[in-house]
Amino acid sequence: KVFSRKGFHQVKVEEIAQEAEIGKGTIYDYFESKEDIYHQIFRLSSERYTSIFQEMQVQGTDLWDKIRLLSLKHIQFFQTHKDMATFVFEGQSRPLESLNEWLMEQKEQRQELVRKMMARAVEEGEIRKVDPELASQMVMGLIFSVFGGMIFMEGKVPDSETVDKMLDILKKGLIK
Repeated sequence: KVFSRKGFHQVKVEEIAQEAEIGKGTIYDYFESKEDIYHQIFRLSSERYTSIFQEMQVQGTDLWDKIRLLSLKHIQFFQTHKDMATFVFEGQSRPLESLNEWLMEQKEQRQELVRKMMARAVEEGEIRKVDPELASQMVMGLIFSVFGGMIFMEGKVPDSETVDKMLDILKKGLIK
């Protein structure tokens, strides 16, 4: 909560201790520094978000159902973990340099799960033959940009009807 409200550089360890209702010394029993706290929270947040993509692989009956579930879980994650989601959303724009490599690995892991889903849909004839890598980037970009933008920029929480409208446009394209 403190990092999401104030940003890394403005936060003092005392504020973290106060929010956690523990003594400042107790924090140093578990963490080496403010940066260590930031890293651990960032890792936990990113791992929880990535688990959505892993769950999606075993749920859903077809590609569209999986994308719908992924979208709804993405929205639910941002609603349920608003502070954590703000932290991750903001942090991904400006991560501490020491997290860059790990952050890219997490992003690639999520991207690979979606790429495999797209490749499977092509193989099974659910969708026409497309580049699974590009298609997965488009789906990920759409989910992040549209729903992330609605939540963080506009303060709106997309509902299942909004997800269905997005899927309809994605399925049918913009051709008249």
